[in-house]
Amino acid sequence: MIPIYTRKALVHEVSELLEPYQHLELSVTGYRERITAAEVLLCAAAREVIHARVRYPNHTFSNEHYPLESITTVGAYIKALRTGAVDEFNERLDAIEDPEIRETHRLCTNARFVFVEPEEACDMRTTDEVLDHIRRVESYD
Repeated sequence: MIPIYTRKALVHEVSELLEPYQHLELSVTGYRERITAAEVLLCAAAREVIHARVRYPNHTFSNEHYPLESITTVGAYIKALRTGAVDEFNERLDAIEDPEIRETHRLCTNARFVFVEPEEACDMRTTDEVLDHIRRVESYD
């Protein structure tokens, strides 16, 4: 049986997951009031972790200390944000040959420079939705 979570409990769990990332300054200089896709990506990743924990309550997850840092491209980007290794993450783009992984990697590298309207940010539940938003914004240029 899947446990029933109150909104307050979910907010508390998401806050705990985001604690190691509180030191990050993900806003763009001169646009501090705007929300970047990188900020939304962190929150969406946290929601995905909470959803996985609720859906699979008896499963032991491998990275309990930094659960947002999975073995995915988005997880590697989140780790790079936390550790300050974003430049190294960005430099790996040229070495990636798989087109899908390359595209995801490229979208992550641009996440700090794409803005998300607050109403849209609240509606984004998954990292895929955030990446799709970055892709759409880039297509406007």
